[in-house]
Amino acid sequence: METNLRSLLRMTEEEFCRLLNTDLRTLRRWEAHQTVPQGAALQTLAGLEEAIRRHPEKLDFLIDYIRSASAVGGLSYLLVRLFDDLIKDPTWWETLLTIKPSPPEPNLL
Repeated sequence: METNLRSLLRMTEEEFCRLLNTDLRTLRRWEAHQTVPQGAALQTLAGLEEAIRRHPEKLDFLIDYIRSASAVGGLSYLLVRLFDDLIKDPTWWETLLTIKPSPPEPNLL
């Protein structure tokens, strides 16, 4: 993805760090291409990139979810929101289940 993912999601550095449970120094090193994300952060970034690629028309919806998760404390809150939506509308989950993250491209950040 050519556009910086954090910018695309309209997130500050601090919001993005909270979402990925990482520190500001690490995020800046990723964005400067000095290091690359690993582990859970890598998988989260790959999943976000894949969701945007498959459903660009849902970008505003995704931004709302991601920003609210970041505001409250990261991925744990995001999961709670997803499960709440699943309970309210089980068919909503079908789209999400079709998304299979692929390895991120080197220019992800």
